This record gives sequence, structure tokens and C-alpha cells, in this order.
Amino acid sequence: MPVILQAVVLTVLLFLAQELLRHAGKWVLWTLFLLAPLVLVPYWVRVNEFGPFLWIKLFSVCVVMIWGTALRFTPLGDRRWARRGIPLMLAVNILEATALDLCEHGLAHGLNAAAGLILVATLPYRGRATRIASESPCRDLYYGLTRGWICAYVAWNWTFVLLNYPALTGQHTAVLAAGLLVAAIDPRRWAQTGTCTLGLMLLGMATFNAELLCWMDTSHWSDPRLEVVAAGISLAFVTGRSVWTLVNRIRERTCSLTQQE
Repeated sequence: MPVILQAVVLTVLLFLAQELLRHAGKWVLWTLFLLAPLVLVPYWVRVNEFGPFLWIKLFSVCVVMIWGTALRFTPLGDRRWARRGIPLMLAVNILEATALDLCEHGLAHGLNAAAGLILVATLPYRGRATRIASESPCRDLYYGLTRGWICAYVAWNWTFVLLNYPALTGQHTAVLAAGLLVAAIDPRRWAQTGTCTLGLMLLGMATFNAELLCWMDTSHWSDPRLEVVAAGISLAFVTGRSVWTLVNRIRERTCSLTQQE
């Protein structure tokens, strides 16, 4: 099966899976992202030879899912300080990857690390940026990110995986694509969806790593010229989006002050 078709199939599966989990209760989510990892850790350690980054990423994403579920289904979601944990956790998620890029050598890693730092700097951290959609049966966790920021993140994140884990780039393309499908419908749901699809992929990879790599291995995508081009595009996209947002904010602020006068 061609890699593109495999990625499309995996995208659809992840999109459907996150929709099912979106409608599931808190105990289903806590079982999947808390109980199952605790039970499976001995098996994962025995069959995998992950480096520190993948272990940190796996458990940090599970923590975000556990926290997000608590926000959605307990009174914790009514507390602004608790919801502020979401942008902070997203920032940590980006900084984890940025730190790895900074530890590597080469122009592409440097460019992509710069893009990651800009993404962290442009996240909305204010308390009102997050809320629980209590009017929805799913009690979705909304986070006020724009489609522009989300697309910039996707460009950066895809490049990061290509640079550091080229064999997993095809799988991660599906993770990012499933999130983009949701963002096209409602960007406020992207953070919830992105965490869920990444968590599912990491759980699957930790449990069936050899099988997934046998099914889809994109190591051949690794190419030094492609990596530099991808990192350059990522940084240009992130920077351009940030400048555009800053200009718009200055314009809005100027118009507001003019009207007050």
C-alpha cells in the first residue's frame, strides 16, 4: 500500500477514534490514559528501546489527557487557575521538542528550534483563553487558538519529526492531519483533539512499535536538503504568522484608542 494511502487510512482511523473518545465518559479516558499505561509499562520497557525523549513525550501527553479530562468532567474546569494549565502544558510540549532540536547539530535543527520558541512566545496564556463548553453534551475543552497559529504549529511539528524521527513521519502526518480536520470545523477543539490523537498514536507505538514500523516506515523521507527546506519554511511560516498577528493587534489597539478620543 502506498505511504500516502496508509497515511490517509490512519488519519481517518484517528479522527474516528478521537470522536468516539470525545463522547466517552471520564472513566473510559482515565482507564485508557492512566490505568493502561501503568499496567503496560513493564511490557513497554521490555520490548522497546526508546530514548529519553519518547518516554517523556509518552507520559507527558498522558498527563495532559488526564488533566484535560478532569477539567471537562469535574468542578476543576470551573477554576481559571486550573484551566491555565492547558497553555502551560502545550508550551512544555513544544519546549520538550525544541530542547531536543537545540541539542542536535545542523542548520535545520537550529531553524526549527527558533520556530518552536516563537510558537511558545505567541501562545495565549490568559485565563479566559480556555473554557469548558458546558452547553455541549461532550463538555469539550475549548482553547482560543487561531487557525493560523495551528497551521504554524503543524508546519513546525511535522518538521521536528522529520528531522529527529524520520521513520515515524508518516504516522505523525496522520496525527497532525486528524487534528487539522477538526480545526477546520472548530479551531477551539484543536488542542483537545491534538492531544487525544497524539496520545493514541503514542500508546499504539509503545505497544505495537515493530508492527507499525513494518506497516509504515518513512525512513526514506530523510534527506538533508529536504530537512533544511522544511525547517526554513517552518520558521518563515511561524515568523510571518506572528508578525501578521502583531500588526493586527497594533492596528486594533490604535483604532480603539482613536475611538475613545
